[in-house]
Amino acid sequence: AMVDAAAQSDLLYFSLITLAILPDAGREALLALCERVKAGGGRIAFDGNYRPRLWSDAATARAWRDRAIALCDIGLPTLADEVEMGEADDAADAAARWGAGEGREIVVKLGAEGCLVGGAPVPPPARVDVVDSSGAGDAFNGGYLHARLAGAEPAEAALAGHRLAGWNIGRRGAIPARDADAPYGQKVPA
Repeated sequence: AMVDAAAQSDLLYFSLITLAILPDAGREALLALCERVKAGGGRIAFDGNYRPRLWSDAATARAWRDRAIALCDIGLPTLADEVEMGEADDAADAAARWGAGEGREIVVKLGAEGCLVGGAPVPPPARVDVVDSSGAGDAFNGGYLHARLAGAEPAEAALAGHRLAGWNIGRRGAIPARDADAPYGQKVPA
């Protein structure tokens, strides 16, 4: 029942960490779910966050990542992860490897430098003193995807992602307690 409900999603999001913690049968089931979501008109968002300790080797991680990329509509790679996997030299290379220009929306995350969206750099709107970088990529993804679902264009969605990630890294913990400065709950410009 839960898988059937998930198959009706407007957007299904998962990451390479999700694939890493599943057995092969679970990985296959997740990719089959992606196919069902797409067949129903939904979209797939995939974050290629690579954690070497979760994989037997980089080649296995790359094989599963590539299968997920083939199904995604929105790709959210991090340049540092792509470099660590031996798959990219720069952001443009990573975007091309992920299928930018082939009908996929690719946002290459560049840490403090911002991101590359549609081939154009989108720097963070403000410099933030890092208190704890835990959860920064997830916060960016959440802000970006929320804004896209609300109708924002990719560059504006990237700024929403930067705002949430900036708020997140300025506090302790991967999921800081909400405070008055939290950038969520605000209307996203369309």
